[in-house]
Amino acid sequence: MKSDDDELTVIQMRPEHFDEVLSIENEAFSNPWSLDDFEYGLREDRGGYAVVVLLDGWVIGYAVGFLLFEEFHLANLAIGRQWRRHGYGDFLLEHVLEQVHRTGSLFVTLEVRMSNQGAIDLYRKYKFREIAIRREYYRHPTEDALVMMKVLGPGLFKQMETRYGLA
Repeated sequence: MKSDDDELTVIQMRPEHFDEVLSIENEAFSNPWSLDDFEYGLREDRGGYAVVVLLDGWVIGYAVGFLLFEEFHLANLAIGRQWRRHGYGDFLLEHVLEQVHRTGSLFVTLEVRMSNQGAIDLYRKYKFREIAIRREYYRHPTEDALVMMKVLGPGLFKQMETRYGLA
């Protein structure tokens, strides 16, 4: 488990992190992102948000997402295999949610493989709810995605009604 002695920090992902990030990506996913995908995630002009979590200076995980008006889409989150189930995923997700909340985003969405029970359990722990299934969303192997959403503040639908004149 994560201890108080661990020096954990979350910083903006930079190109010098790509080798470690791609190594984690390739061990974590059967259909991994490419270097181009991560470079796109760094583009703030496209709403990109990309961070790495460092343990004593070493990259042990990362998160990439995109701000889309009131929505933050968490596109990719992974912790290196040897660091899983030690609380580091919780640490990173909490950081991301806190940062995203500060942007004024009203909700967070994500997709997760139906078979990835560990990730589903993590997201449920943080009050993500299942809202849809995307059939045959993933490749290698083909699998459905569970779409999950977390509301970041009270009154999401009231805020949207007011903002868009839906009332």
